[in-house]
Amino acid sequence: EENLKRQMDKAQEVVRSLELKQKLAAQQNNATVYMGIKGIKTAFLRTMQEAKKGDRYIGLFIPRVDDRLVPFFEDFTKEFCRTIGKTQMLFNEPSPELDAIRKIKGVEVKLLSEQFRVPTEVCIIGDNVLISTTAGTNFMSILIKNREMADSFRKHFELLWKISNW
Repeated sequence: EENLKRQMDKAQEVVRSLELKQKLAAQQNNATVYMGIKGIKTAFLRTMQEAKKGDRYIGLFIPRVDDRLVPFFEDFTKEFCRTIGKTQMLFNEPSPELDAIRKIKGVEVKLLSEQFRVPTEVCIIGDNVLISTTAGTNFMSILIKNREMADSFRKHFELLWKISNW
């Protein structure tokens, strides 16, 4: 009888261990770095593929992007709004991208005041966060899949959205 109790205790320990591993696997976080203009496009398209109907595309600290990326972001935003959901963006400064995107149905844009302007943009779609350099010559995008991080950036966005003009 004592042997049976030990076996039951061991079995319960194994079950708890497997349940924990299953929970951790379900919450898997990862980050991938994409280099170059092609890499940035790939990172953004991957986030759209994973988006669910009703997700919102949030852009924060959007700089004046390289002219070669403006048509891509215009098409990306049109397709996102058409097939998935609403888009809200906070731009660092007036730019050709802002002019093109603000005309798209389903898009809201505002300008950040100078004190909040930074050269790296942050985009959030679902549980994905994209941190990108889309201006200059060193193009890079880091795609991070993490719900808590996405929620944190969304909160920052909401605060900045409330105090931004336009």
